[in-house]
Amino acid sequence: MAADLIKRGDTVAVPTETVYGLAADATNEVAIERIYQAKGRPSYNPLIVHVGRQARDVASLVTLDLVDQAALTAASIRVADRLIEAFWPGPLTIILPRGKALPARVAGGLATVGFRMPDHSGFLDLIDACGLPLAAPSANRSNRISPTSAEHVLAELNGRIPLILDGGAARVGVESTIVAIDCDGALRLLRPGGTPGEQIAEVAGSPLLHGPSKLNSTAEAPEAPGMLREHYAPAKPLLLIRPEDCRDAMGRLHDLGPVERIAVISFGSLPCDSLEWHLDKNMTLVDFTLLAGSDTAAANQLFQTLRRLDEGDAQVILAEYPRQAESGLWPAIHDRLTRASARWSKPN
Repeated sequence: MAADLIKRGDTVAVPTETVYGLAADATNEVAIERIYQAKGRPSYNPLIVHVGRQARDVASLVTLDLVDQAALTAASIRVADRLIEAFWPGPLTIILPRGKALPARVAGGLATVGFRMPDHSGFLDLIDACGLPLAAPSANRSNRISPTSAEHVLAELNGRIPLILDGGAARVGVESTIVAIDCDGALRLLRPGGTPGEQIAEVAGSPLLHGPSKLNSTAEAPEAPGMLREHYAPAKPLLLIRPEDCRDAMGRLHDLGPVERIAVISFGSLPCDSLEWHLDKNMTLVDFTLLAGSDTAAANQLFQTLRRLDEGDAQVILAEYPRQAESGLWPAIHDRLTRASARWSKPN
C-alpha cells in the first residue's frame, strides 16, 4: 500500500534510524509539493533524497541520472566514494550536483541536493519496492520538534497525510550529518548529526571545514535542511543555559513575564538543587530530566524529552548547554538545542 501511494504521487510517513520521515517520489514535482504543503515548509528549504541499496558509489548515482557528472571533479568523486563506502547505509547526507532526474523543486531551487542511504531495512525495502529515490524530510510541521515515533507523527500531521508506517522508536534520534564537498575535495560540515564529524574527517583524510560550500556560493537559500536559525522548536519558550549562569537564567525568565512552573533538561552539570537555589519563591520545578551518560543515549532521548515537556505542565523549559559539544553526537545535540531556543534568544 505504501509503495502504491508513493508511485501515485502521494506522501507516506516512514520510520528511519534517525527520525521519522515524510516520504514521496523525489522525481515528481507534484509529490514534492505535497511534502511542502503537509509540513508548511518554506519553498526555499531543500529536501534530502534517499536512495536504495543500488547506490553503491557516485558512479551509480550518475547512472541513475540523480547526480550531474559534468559538475563533478576527480577530487570530489574520490572523497564522496570514501564516505559512501564507510558510512552508507547510515546517518550521513552528502551534497552533490543535482542530476536531470531530480527537479529543482526538491532542492529548493539549488543546483545541488543532499543524498543519503538510510540504515533502516523497512525504509530501504520501500525504496526498492517503489523503484524511485524518495525525498523524506522529518515528518512534522515545519520548525517543530522532529518525530521519533509514529505517535509523534500522528500528533503533528494527523489529517494531512494518508498513511503512517509504524516502525517503533527511532534508533539514533537526531537527523543525519550533512556535508558538502568542494570541487577541490575540501569537506564542509553543514549540519552536525548522527555521524560524528571526527569519524568523517578521518575517513576523508582532511579536516571538516565550516561555513557555506563553494558549490552554491551565490545562493541566499540554505544549502541543506536544518540550517535555519530557528528549528526543532517546542511551542513553549526554551532557554539554553550554562550551569554557571543560573542567576542570568532567572533574569531571562523574568523577561518572559510571570513564570511559575519550570521544566529542566540537564546533561549532568546542572544539578537540581543548584538550580532550585536560584528560583524565585513563586517558581516550582515541575520536571527535572537528566540525560547524562553517553552521547548516543542523550541524542536518542532528546526530541522525545522536548516533546514530553512541551506537552506537560511547565510554562518554560530550561536546557543545559552541553559542555561536551566537541565530539561524538554532542555537536548535534548542541545544534538542535541552539536552534530550538533561537526564538527566545538574541541573534548573534
